[in-house]
Amino acid sequence: MKTRAILKIRGDVQEAGYRAFIMRTAQKLKLVGYVENLPDGEVRIVCEGERKAIDEFSDKIRLKNDIVYVESIRRSFSKPKGEFKRFEVKTGDLAYEIFQGYATAGKHFNRLGQKIDGVGQKVEEVGQKVDIVGENVEGVGEKVDNLTVHTDEHFNKLDEKYGVVSETLISMNNKYDVLSETLVSMNNEQTRTREELTRAVDSLNTLVNSVNVLIKEHIEKEK
Repeated sequence: MKTRAILKIRGDVQEAGYRAFIMRTAQKLKLVGYVENLPDGEVRIVCEGERKAIDEFSDKIRLKNDIVYVESIRRSFSKPKGEFKRFEVKTGDLAYEIFQGYATAGKHFNRLGQKIDGVGQKVEEVGQKVDIVGENVEGVGEKVDNLTVHTDEHFNKLDEKYGVVSETLISMNNKYDVLSETLVSMNNEQTRTREELTRAVDSLNTLVNSVNVLIKEHIEKEK
């Protein structure tokens, strides 16, 4: 059964490309209506469609991540009016939308910068671990040299020194395991960073398209 719903979303939901995400999600669920930013920082959605689709829609747009954080969604329902043909983003004036676009892009790229910094820190940690492994290898070399030089004099102590070497080699093997795990973690982090960059570029493309439409509308009004 079709119904009309008004959703008011509170949280960190503006200057984040959130309206574009809402529009794509609504279109996939065959909802019609619009989404807009409110002056108080909230986002409002007016839509019509099947009640089941609106419930699913509400769940899908309840994002909690580094860019968008939804604190609450307040919903109210009424009879559908049949006034909408599609779902779209209701935009403000040109200057406002340009400002929103730059703010959105800035937020995404700041987040990417943090990700890249995190990868750099992990690389530095790996370097430190490699240095430690190198020191251990050098230490083993010195111990082996000692054993070779003093074999005749300290033959009875060889077993003890070989025990130390064995423990050192086991410790080195553990450190190499840690190094391997760190490299795998770095690879996963780089993959997530590439995904974040892809989403940021998609959001920026959506913004550019929206601004182009607004500019064209502005030009048409001036004619």
